[in-house]
Amino acid sequence: ASLGDRVWVDSNANGQQDNGEANVAGVRVFLLNQLGTTIDTQLTDANGNYHFVNLVPGTYSVKFDLTTLPAGYSVTTRDAGLATDDTDSDADPLTGATIQTVLTSGEDDRSWDLGIKGNLGIDIEKLVRGEYLVQGATGGEGLTPGFWKNHSVYGPAPLSGWPETGLSPNDSYETIFGVDVPGSAPSLLAALGTGGGGVDALLRHSTAALLNASDPYISYAYTKAQIISMVQSAFANGTYEPTKNLFATQNELGADLTTLANSGSTLVVTPDVDADTSGSGPVIPVGGTAVFTYIVKNTGTVELSNIQLTDDRIASLTFVGGDTDHDGRLDVTETWTYTARETVLQSGTEYVNIGTVVGRDSVSGVQVTDNDAAHYNTPSVTQSLGDRVWLDTNANGQQDVGETGVNGVAVTLIGGGADGLINNIGDTTQTALTAGDGNYLFSNLTPGTQYQVMFGKPGGYNFTTANVGNDASDSDAIAATGKSQIVTLASGESNLTLDAGLVAQTATIGNRVWLDCNANGIQDNGEMGVANVTVKLLSAAGTVLATQTTDVNGEYQFTGLNPGDYAVQFTPLAGYNFTTKDANNNNSDALDSDADIVTGKTITTTLSAGEIDLTWDAGLTPVCRSRSISRAAAPPMAPTAIRAAIPTA
Repeated sequence: ASLGDRVWVDSNANGQQDNGEANVAGVRVFLLNQLGTTIDTQLTDANGNYHFVNLVPGTYSVKFDLTTLPAGYSVTTRDAGLATDDTDSDADPLTGATIQTVLTSGEDDRSWDLGIKGNLGIDIEKLVRGEYLVQGATGGEGLTPGFWKNHSVYGPAPLSGWPETGLSPNDSYETIFGVDVPGSAPSLLAALGTGGGGVDALLRHSTAALLNASDPYISYAYTKAQIISMVQSAFANGTYEPTKNLFATQNELGADLTTLANSGSTLVVTPDVDADTSGSGPVIPVGGTAVFTYIVKNTGTVELSNIQLTDDRIASLTFVGGDTDHDGRLDVTETWTYTARETVLQSGTEYVNIGTVVGRDSVSGVQVTDNDAAHYNTPSVTQSLGDRVWLDTNANGQQDVGETGVNGVAVTLIGGGADGLINNIGDTTQTALTAGDGNYLFSNLTPGTQYQVMFGKPGGYNFTTANVGNDASDSDAIAATGKSQIVTLASGESNLTLDAGLVAQTATIGNRVWLDCNANGIQDNGEMGVANVTVKLLSAAGTVLATQTTDVNGEYQFTGLNPGDYAVQFTPLAGYNFTTKDANNNNSDALDSDADIVTGKTITTTLSAGEIDLTWDAGLTPVCRSRSISRAAAPPMAPTAIRAAIPTA
């Protein structure tokens, strides 16, 4: 007699062998006799089959070695209801053993199968952030279209300036600026050489402006992003002259190409966000860069091979890492990371990129896939100013990770009047409240006009230190006024660097230990302070938070306290007791003694933000004992008998 059959991948986990389901080779199969003793062993072949032959008729069973299954796989349903005995799985899911069967002489029983199943899954999360420069320089330099034309590799003058820009005379004007030039598709060099007015004048001066802004040795008034936005705006409305004039003015200033410009430009990097839906992504100005991070995980129990990641807008994706065992397979414990970048070219547009990942189970041949979208927006060619009010919890003047925005803070924008200057002559104002993330934004502002932001200060808070470190993440609110510096917006500029950090106001408690000479419980004129008295600051629960000793004036202060409940405990000097507590029915709280005469503790008081409570005093009186002085012992002029109160210390 003989017995066998097959190990297969039950891809749909229905417990029966369906067309196309893969074979599993290399699984160890034990043949057991009636007593359960192993009498033979085989490994399944390339077709997943095993076959024990030349058996003596009798009782047998099969046991599959579950330790030899592919990693991440388990046994499928046994004796599935819709399956026939020839197509079902016969092994116990926990032990891998079949029931016993009786083989008769000449019988070939090929119905003892094992189906295995794996949980296949893959996930991709696509994040996006923006990176762009915010110009910090006031300009002051710029070279003409003629200079750039003559000093290119094709010009009559020595090559100068071009290598530092990273641009080529052959680069496409339309590609860089994201516009369609009527009747032509000029290179940068051709644009520099156009003659006449209108769009041709804008072509040559905008190209010179782009080159000036790209050269690190030139302190130019506009960034590349601003220049591109300004050009797109001019093409959109068909009005070229005003934008050309702005560039032409700067392009006539000359430049020192031997000294690096101190531009003060700031690289703004927005947070990575999972912008799955429209409007949820960052706003990235034209000329900036959208940076994508793709995070790929195996969400199943089976390793995956042939991982392929694509993006519907970007051809080149870079693998960052995550294949910890370097086997080219996405294991269930691994997270693979990729990145990609694209330059933002068109203003007033929302972009959406979709990343798609595909993986394959090498055992079953089944593919799994997932995709995720990332949205980002580009601002329209308008001028805007913003950014954020936040709680500077560590008071370092910088927006650190985890520090939260403050909602509902009034922000007033002060703008120059008809003359464009902030000088109290026709100045304009508009006010907005910060959103839940602390952000604010004033839009549709006028280029060339001076603007200044004045931040409101919520109760219980002060402004943090201004102008510390990176301008994009520092605080710009001057402590005394809440006002920022004055800024001027170029055409198309979005200045998102005017922030205000808030720090919670702390509280103070104090005041004085004095010698209550007349023991009336009130600080009277001439009663002196007592130095070196120990004073403890207690929490509401009685825990000692800090300890001080009184100064030469008998005074103490605990400062920098968070708002909350506190008490004070005094320790009297040796030889002194506490005077009466809350004398005058507690109607002289600033002058009375607040210490319990036994414990030295005050009652608990609540300090609010910014509160300075200097009413917690303690009066001391000497501990006295009586002494009798006899007449005989008295000096000649002494009274007949007196009792003198003499301090013991």
